[in-house]
Amino acid sequence: MEISTHLTNTHLTNTHLVDFYLPDGATPTLQFGEEAIPLQVASGTVTEDPSRRWDPGNWCCTSAVISLAGNVIKTLHSNYQFDGELKRVTLPIQARELLMQGVSPDYIQKSLENESRVLKELLM
Repeated sequence: MEISTHLTNTHLTNTHLVDFYLPDGATPTLQFGEEAIPLQVASGTVTEDPSRRWDPGNWCCTSAVISLAGNVIKTLHSNYQFDGELKRVTLPIQARELLMQGVSPDYIQKSLENESRVLKELLM
């Protein structure tokens, strides 16, 4: 599999790089060519999107992250450039669906830390 290098960057702010863990504590991986890489996604608020997939101000969650170099996050078909700090968060793999629906990684993490019964039920 080859990553396209001719992609425009979607610009993000309030960006998170999310690592996941499985119920047994293991790290889920994604097979990329002959290499197994940890499953990660990025999420943030769109400030600019030349491809017009998102409007400025929209929340987005990427597909699996293939690489991170400087302030550019690459997925198989897209590049994302983040402005400011990149926050790292580790969440249970079940949280991926909530992220895709637009729930903030900070909200999920704080709810888990506060032992939110409702969120735990959603993640089971």
